[in-house]
Amino acid sequence: ITPNILNERIPEYISGKKLIPDETFVLVGYSTEKKRFDWYIKNKKYVFRMDGVIGSLELSQDVVNSKYLLIRKSGEKTANNLFRIVSKGPRVYSKEQLKELGYPNTSGRELKDYYLVIDIEMNDDYEFQDKKWAFENLKNYQIIQNSILNPYSKVGLPFTTTLTELMKVIA
Repeated sequence: ITPNILNERIPEYISGKKLIPDETFVLVGYSTEKKRFDWYIKNKKYVFRMDGVIGSLELSQDVVNSKYLLIRKSGEKTANNLFRIVSKGPRVYSKEQLKELGYPNTSGRELKDYYLVIDIEMNDDYEFQDKKWAFENLKNYQIIQNSILNPYSKVGLPFTTTLTELMKVIA
């Protein structure tokens, strides 16, 4: 078996626990426009759809155990917004709760009844500063893009990767 070698610098600890890159998951989300991205930063929350429609977050072990969130933005080929996930897992919010928090409805359609929400904070780890990740080279992104789904359905699908794989796609 070939060892999974990582040549990039990463923090040794996260929240006081030893960081093991192959076992540290990164959730990769999507922001359709600046208004929503700004809301994520201001409210320190990230929102996932929660319904039976393609694009909703599936609660896998990797998702629930993710330590970081990388937000990719519409129209960009790299992502440089890596956040630390500070909640113990996703929580359910109603559309009324999100409206009270000023969550922007940018699609022009009515918000869904319920959403999954995680708490995030800006990542200030030195090792991640000024990095850009070519997320299109990540295995799970490529699996989504090579699927038979409608191109408009798969553009914003959330997925996970490991910290090791993420650090290997620095642009």
